[in-house]
Amino acid sequence: MPNLLLALLLGAAPCIAAPSTAAVAIAAQTDPTKLSTLKGERAANPRLQKCVYWLAYAEERGEKPEDLLDESAKLNKTAGTPYAGFVRWGLLENLKIAKDLGLLTPEGMAELRRGKSATITKGEYAGQEAEADHVIPRALCPELANQVMNLELLPASLNRAESDKVTDRASVFAKELYDAKLLSEEGWEAVRKAYKNEVVVQPPPLVEIEAPEQNPVRDEPPPPLSIPFIPPLNMGAAVNEGLTETTGEWTYIVGDVAAIVASSTATGAVTIPRKLGGLPVLMVGYSNSPVFGFNNTSVTSVTIPSGVNGIGKRAFFGCKNLISVNIPNSVTRIGSSAFYQCYKLTNITIPNRCHIEEGAFYGCLGLPKDLLDQIKAKQ
Repeated sequence: MPNLLLALLLGAAPCIAAPSTAAVAIAAQTDPTKLSTLKGERAANPRLQKCVYWLAYAEERGEKPEDLLDESAKLNKTAGTPYAGFVRWGLLENLKIAKDLGLLTPEGMAELRRGKSATITKGEYAGQEAEADHVIPRALCPELANQVMNLELLPASLNRAESDKVTDRASVFAKELYDAKLLSEEGWEAVRKAYKNEVVVQPPPLVEIEAPEQNPVRDEPPPPLSIPFIPPLNMGAAVNEGLTETTGEWTYIVGDVAAIVASSTATGAVTIPRKLGGLPVLMVGYSNSPVFGFNNTSVTSVTIPSGVNGIGKRAFFGCKNLISVNIPNSVTRIGSSAFYQCYKLTNITIPNRCHIEEGAFYGCLGLPKDLLDQIKAKQ
């Protein structure tokens, strides 16, 4: 009888599902105790590529990547910690990048499973390998050198051009890690000082821009008006760094000219104003912040008026439904990541004399080949 009762009890016990193969693999690849023992400058890079493979593999089979990462965090005993949160966010971002770059082909999946660089098959970087590199440079923070959460897939040409510069994103990320006690005070201070050195203000060079004709019946056009050209990455002495004003929906930095920082309510077809507060608008995008906010979905087209000199770094970063942009010939520079992952962008006018910084159109998968060729020629 006791044996029969035991058998009945065991038969009634709920079946505990075994963890998925992908969850076990990712748990091993992201286990902090194992990462801390890695040797070499890029020892964690293959782990990122393998994690992306397992996430894509599981998603193909109907598993949700988010659930998979939660399960893997439980397996390596990091669930509920800031560490698990950063790993989760970083791997989901890299899975998205892998999709955008077209890495998840049968050939690409085979490479990723082996911890190797897959070949990009979509967009302007097609044919290059997607390499793993550090968001926060390892030279500044050796303690993060072998952390999967500090790695990102990017085209080889962008990776090799990165050097040890501290980007705005790296600075923000370092502060988040420091606040979460995942980066030492020494590490945060090193990043902070390096970033401060990157944004030292330099005087802007002068360029000539034709002033609008004041008297339409004059036989001769007015002489050109010299106004400071404002580089997208650094507004220089032309504006007061701390002085912002708001007119209607637009927030802008003021000085001798205006630089648009943000729009609070823009939606649909947006036209950038020629003047704000009586000042000519010479710059769209400033302080590395997207004008319409991160991952905007409401703006579908943008018209930039003649007279604007530059489009700043990350100006339209992640505008998911942006389809067309009209850029005048007065624009002479487009900053890096200005149109980063504007997936639906298909129509854009490229000025005749315009320098386009590397990565300005990264992830713009809808641009036709002729436009991509124009962009490459101006980088």
